Amino acid sequence: MKPSFYSFLAVVTALPAYGGAARYRPRVLDWESTVGHDDHGLEARGPMPSTNSMTYATCTSHHSKLEDIPANVPAPCGPLYTLDTLASLLNHSLHTFETHVSPRLRAVATRLAQDHTNAAIRAFYTAHGPDYFTCVVLEAETCCGTCQRQFGAAAPDCRYCDAALCPGGLRYANVSEPCPPDYSLRGNHAGNYDWDTVYWTLSAGEKADAFYADLERATGVRRGETVVGALDHRPDKGGCRAGGGNEDCYTRGWDFGVPVLKGVGKREEEMVGDVVGRVEGVVSRARGMSATMTDSLSDLRAGGDGGEKDWLGEMVDAVSLPVKMVVRIIEFLEEVIQVLEQADHVDFEEAIRKLVTALMLQIPPHIKEELETIIAQIDKEEWLDIFDIINQIVTAILPALEEGLSLDTTPGSDGGFV
Repeated sequence: MKPSFYSFLAVVTALPAYGGAARYRPRVLDWESTVGHDDHGLEARGPMPSTNSMTYATCTSHHSKLEDIPANVPAPCGPLYTLDTLASLLNHSLHTFETHVSPRLRAVATRLAQDHTNAAIRAFYTAHGPDYFTCVVLEAETCCGTCQRQFGAAAPDCRYCDAALCPGGLRYANVSEPCPPDYSLRGNHAGNYDWDTVYWTLSAGEKADAFYADLERATGVRRGETVVGALDHRPDKGGCRAGGGNEDCYTRGWDFGVPVLKGVGKREEEMVGDVVGRVEGVVSRARGMSATMTDSLSDLRAGGDGGEKDWLGEMVDAVSLPVKMVVRIIEFLEEVIQVLEQADHVDFEEAIRKLVTALMLQIPPHIKEELETIIAQIDKEEWLDIFDIINQIVTAILPALEEGLSLDTTPGSDGGFV
């Protein structure tokens, strides 16, 4: 199953937009008693203090993880340490996004955008091949007896068999055949047509001009954006890659003599900019929340107090779930990118399935349903456009993040989501 730009984008787009306190009020800080980790991975530490007229200047410790906060901290410091740790986790995650995830996301999205456009070009010429091209197909020849016993004497799989190859020989032969979508002379069955390597020759003169004019009308790709070259349209060969010194790589899944993109064009740049820009736009909201948390902590440690309202506990309660979800989504993006950066995508669909399934255990129900729909698409499609999948994932998750980051956490406010 071939991964592509849009299936990649679907994975990114499905990241959950986590709801506000009114819909997903986190049960993270039961300050009435000391408890262990709750469902959200946060830990309650001691009785809830009143923040009215209380100074926090003595709360000077810092902790890298919530579970590192001691259970016996002084009562005024429990919620402050929790907020401080949440801010540290968020800041670390945002730094990871800026330095590692975002540039890698842009790079892999650019490659997948090129794959997406090349797939559109291929879809056109394979749908209209006989109108513009002549074709030579690289056919596998095997032992007639072995083939006929396996598939039957009249099977197309045995059309090019040779008794001289018995008992178990194999060779490849160039056979002139109609171009796709005419497979009437193929030496295999329908499920394997796409694995055949085909040499395409574009007719000269008016037919060539007509082909490029029709290609532009159908796909938007202009003749000047392409070059006649080779397309490896089945990179799921189990480690068999072009240029790897293995000649057998070229016997399966290649088109030679076809138009392919000669570089990244405005179309691909806009596709990438849309996907990456949407993700970066939402993450920028998390930077604003991080700044608010950091400023509040600085004010409190400088000797400030909670004012007339017990807003510190409300702030911790309000930001805990959004912080956790931003951190988890950035982790998920990095995991997806690692899969897509692999040279071969043999097990792409299974790898993405595992990542999405793990994410579904930690997200609100309505986002889970959208991710389940994407998994169903991965199962259904024989041919994956990864850019499309990633686009769907990003589209699914970003609205929830927007909702989760719509916070008013300034001291003296009512807290919660606006």
